[in-house]
Amino acid sequence: MFLFGGDAIIYSWRLNVCITESSGLGKSGDFLWAVAGVRGGVSELLKYISGEGTVSRSFVRNSDESRRHRNLIEKLASAYIRSGFDIKADHISSFDTPPKFSMVMPDIFAEKDGKKIIIEVETRNSIGTDRDRRQRRVFGEWAKKDKDRDFRREITL
Repeated sequence: MFLFGGDAIIYSWRLNVCITESSGLGKSGDFLWAVAGVRGGVSELLKYISGEGTVSRSFVRNSDESRRHRNLIEKLASAYIRSGFDIKADHISSFDTPPKFSMVMPDIFAEKDGKKIIIEVETRNSIGTDRDRRQRRVFGEWAKKDKDRDFRREITL
């Protein structure tokens, strides 16, 4: 186990997969892929953790940001439920998982009377990343296809 920005990273040598508390898991060929932002092999990961390397970084959500991210998702989901929407929310175990759009999953998918809304929650470190730009593009294109679709971004700092 490694410590990375306050979060634990568990690396499985046998499976060659990295799992982080705040980001999920991933695999890319013979290389480690931590969705939290480090791409490359194990030596590159260790260099990044020690501050010695220059490894491509998409974003890293520390534990405080992860907590704020989950809290805002819960608050928004509750508000939409009170407004009569059916909700699917990522990161919250009491909700069903939202559908993916072009392989990208939103934080919240809300539906009511034919109206469909995608809500994506961003934190300080996720704004403007490649992942954020891809989400905005995919969800924006989805929303433009029908007048009863909407894409909303909420930011927690």
